[in-house]
Amino acid sequence: MNNVADFIKVHMTNRRFKFNMEIKTPRARDLQIFEVRKLLAAGEFDQALSIAIKFVEQKTVHVLWYRLAAEAMTGLGRPLEALDILRDALERHQDDARLLRTARAIAFQHGCWAQALAFTEQILSSSPDDIKMVNFKLHTYLAMGRDDDVRTYALTNEPVHPGLQKAVNFEAWTGELRERAAPFVQSWEAALGMRSAPTTKISEQDFSPVTFIQYWSQGELPEDLSIIFNQWQKLAKELGLGEVNLFNKDSASAWIAEHAPEFSQAFASAFHYAMESDIFRIAYASRKPCLYVDSDAWPLPEAAEILRTAMRHGNTMLYFRAYRPWILNGLFLSYPTCNFIKLLVKQTRNLRFDGLPQNHTTIDAMFGPSRFNDVLKMLIKSSSNTSILQPEGVAGLSILRLDKSDVCFTHEAAVASVRPLFSLAYKTTEANWKTLGGRD
Repeated sequence: MNNVADFIKVHMTNRRFKFNMEIKTPRARDLQIFEVRKLLAAGEFDQALSIAIKFVEQKTVHVLWYRLAAEAMTGLGRPLEALDILRDALERHQDDARLLRTARAIAFQHGCWAQALAFTEQILSSSPDDIKMVNFKLHTYLAMGRDDDVRTYALTNEPVHPGLQKAVNFEAWTGELRERAAPFVQSWEAALGMRSAPTTKISEQDFSPVTFIQYWSQGELPEDLSIIFNQWQKLAKELGLGEVNLFNKDSASAWIAEHAPEFSQAFASAFHYAMESDIFRIAYASRKPCLYVDSDAWPLPEAAEILRTAMRHGNTMLYFRAYRPWILNGLFLSYPTCNFIKLLVKQTRNLRFDGLPQNHTTIDAMFGPSRFNDVLKMLIKSSSNTSILQPEGVAGLSILRLDKSDVCFTHEAAVASVRPLFSLAYKTTEANWKTLGGRD
């Protein structure tokens, strides 16, 4: 067997008929829950759901079966059904914190702001000191455009929860950005505001194809990231883009040396995995049409249609956070002829790190998200005329029309969440871009 997923698939096939729907002891229940957890961990969402849903239908089972069924449905791109299951569970297990937290995460991840807010408030009603939920509530207010509520709620709770001023700063920063580069904020608002639009399927031949790339410096992906990679592989085939091209440090270095040598020195001197990835994605975009997606970004149900629409438009597509007008570089679609990419490349080619501190601030500013944000603001400033378009028939997408070329926008609750619902092991290691320990 080649991997854990193959082992589990064979293991579960052999044991398929040993599942007893009438659990008689806690140990038997725990063993069956463990089996379903293994399926979820291997990305076998269909099998996990088929088992979990049988227990859920009994109505009197342990609350965890509802969560397992909801997680499996989310993995299959059926978040609204997952939320229905959790609401049904909450009718029987009122105020269960685990159900509420799972429901809140799914709702926010998929742009269901009102539901996310309701679940968050329900959690806070019994756990008012939960600072994480307090911040989630503020983030939801920001995503909903409820700026007055942000200020009122944060300042009211500041004596109890020091540090909430950060959310107020987000709101103030957005206001300042609106004054300096209004189209930036308007593009974000338009993309968020289109979440409820009906989606119309686009012909697979009606767009300019790109190469789908990802990067993982160390070579073979960890098992949890492989689950996400396989989801993007399915989507790439659905889009007619073939295979996802996964580069590592050696293959990326060779590609840069051959095709974009002006980035070779920066790539060779990068002091963290994330910086290597940042440099490579810009180098690749400088030469070829591409779709880049971070290895931990989780595809959402509307991803295919959003990407088809952006490819049909044939311009750069950038990726916003949901709770602030801030561009992440963890997902973008680009063509070398687009003005955004040309300016990004002009600013970053031949950059050197000599004398700069080796920290996440340098990573962010040199080739990372801050650079993407600065380039967009420069393009807006240099354009004499700007307008915002909302393409019909697709949710979560807006278009900023500039003098010389357009820029499309989507966001983390439309095309891909920043991370999946399940935790990722590498986030606790030096592979995390905000962790700068020693390297092998």
